[in-house]
Amino acid sequence: MDTTAEILGPLGATPAPAELPLFPDASCGFPSPAEAWSEPPLSLDDLVRVREPSTFLVRARGDSMIEAGVYPDDVLVVDRSRQARSGDVIVARVGAEFLVKTLVIDGERVSLVPANRHHRPIVLGDGEELEVWGVATWNLHRLGSSP
Repeated sequence: MDTTAEILGPLGATPAPAELPLFPDASCGFPSPAEAWSEPPLSLDDLVRVREPSTFLVRARGDSMIEAGVYPDDVLVVDRSRQARSGDVIVARVGAEFLVKTLVIDGERVSLVPANRHHRPIVLGDGEELEVWGVATWNLHRLGSSP
């Protein structure tokens, strides 16, 4: 199944951005001796660079982007003001459908490439319209079975 996109709505900066403690590198092996040390707090608004009114949340549906780390029901942060470049993961409107794909531009040829070997790229032919709706900048992916 292609990865389609459900536009959830604009992402606005919070009036008083929540600042969360940022701990230095978390070891996936042995504990770090610097475990008790933390960096200055980090604002999620600053981290994802919320640019009102051009930043939107988009829910991914389908499995065509799983090898890029985009899984069904992930929420993408999409910047509509950013100019898409070859290699970017984008939300594109093709006909009446929104798709999540990697944009590949090779000379005059434009393709929307999945990140799943079981899916084929969409190569746009002459006269076919492609609307780059926005560039995905972050992926909010739930880990494990947390609620």
